[in-house]
Amino acid sequence: MKNNTLAFPMPQLFNSALVSEKGRLGLTALTDRLPTLTDNPRQVLRVVSDHLRKEGFSYRERIASLDDVVSSKSGSCLGLTMLVTSMLLHKGKSPQCKILIHPRDAVDEADKKLFDELMQGGYFDYRQPVLPKVSNQPPVENRINRFVPLCHPVVFLEGVPLETTAVADVGSDPLIEHAAESSNIHDVEVLMSYYFSDKAKGLFDKLNSSVREVRALSQEFRRSIQSSLDILPSNRDALMLQWSFGRGFGLEDVAREAKRKLLELEASDSDLSYKLWLVTDEVKYLDRTLEQFPQHIPAFLDRKVFLEKDVQEARMNLAVALWCINYSNVFDLRIFLKDLQVKKKIRELKFNNN
Repeated sequence: MKNNTLAFPMPQLFNSALVSEKGRLGLTALTDRLPTLTDNPRQVLRVVSDHLRKEGFSYRERIASLDDVVSSKSGSCLGLTMLVTSMLLHKGKSPQCKILIHPRDAVDEADKKLFDELMQGGYFDYRQPVLPKVSNQPPVENRINRFVPLCHPVVFLEGVPLETTAVADVGSDPLIEHAAESSNIHDVEVLMSYYFSDKAKGLFDKLNSSVREVRALSQEFRRSIQSSLDILPSNRDALMLQWSFGRGFGLEDVAREAKRKLLELEASDSDLSYKLWLVTDEVKYLDRTLEQFPQHIPAFLDRKVFLEKDVQEARMNLAVALWCINYSNVFDLRIFLKDLQVKKKIRELKFNNN
C-alpha cells in the first residue's frame, strides 16, 4: 500500500509526468511543515514566503521541475511559482497565476541604463567602436542584464500577488507585481503548459547538437510540445519551437501550421512581435518590436546591424549589441562570436580587434 501522504490534492495535470513519488514526498513534507494558514490571502502568502526563506530556498535559473526545485531548494521563476502553487493547492487554497511579458523590474531599468550609456558613447567613441572579447565577459552569476523580454509567472491568491523570486531576499517585499508590457491571469494549469514548453526548449537545443539520439529526442520533443499546446493552445513559446522544429527538420506542414497559429495571436508586446518577424520576414514586425522594446538585442541586431546600410552606424550598433550580450545572463558572448552571420558582419565592417 502506498503512503497516504502521496495523495496530493492537485489538478490532474500535476501528475507523475511532472513530479516523482520521491519529489512528491519531499513536497508534502515541506508543505506539512508550514505554520497554520489563515483565510487572509496576504497573510497566507507572507507565511509561505517566510517558510521557504527559512527552509533555505533561493532563486536559481534553469531549474523548473518540481523534483529539482525540492531537492536543490532552488528554482527559476517558473520552478518556484510551481512550488508555491503546489503548496497552496495542498492546503486547500485556490491560487491563480499571472503571466507577465517583459516586466518593468530592476533588471529592465539596468538594461535601459547600460544600453543608453553605450549608445551615447560612454564606453567607446562613435567612430572607433570596440568589440568585447570573451575574456571581458564576467561569470554568469555576476551578469545582471537580460536585453530580451522575459515571460514571467507570478502567483496570485484572491488578487494578491507573490513574486517568488524575492522569497530569499531578506528585507524585500515579495507581495509585489511589476508593471509589464502585457499580462494575463490564468488558472494554475497554464504553468504546466510553460513547464512542457520549457522542457521542449532544452530538448530542441539537444536536437541541434546530437546526431545519435535524434529519433528519441524528436519523439520526446513532440510529446512535450503537444502536452504544452493541449493545455494552452496559444502558448507562443511552444508554437515558436514547433515552427523552428518544422523548419529545421523539413516538416513544412508542421512549420506552416505553427506559423498560422502564431499569426492569429494579437501582437500586443515585443516578444510576440519579434516571433512574428522570425516566421514572416516582414520588417514591420521587427520595427514594432523595437518601438515596444528598444533594448531588445536580437531585434536590434537584426534591424540596426544586419539590415543597416550605413557602415558607420552598423559598426557602432554591432559594438553596442555585443557589449550588451557581454553583460547579459541570458546570452553567451562566445556563442554570438562564433555565429556565422555575426562573424561575416565583423569582417565586412573591418573590425580588427577580435
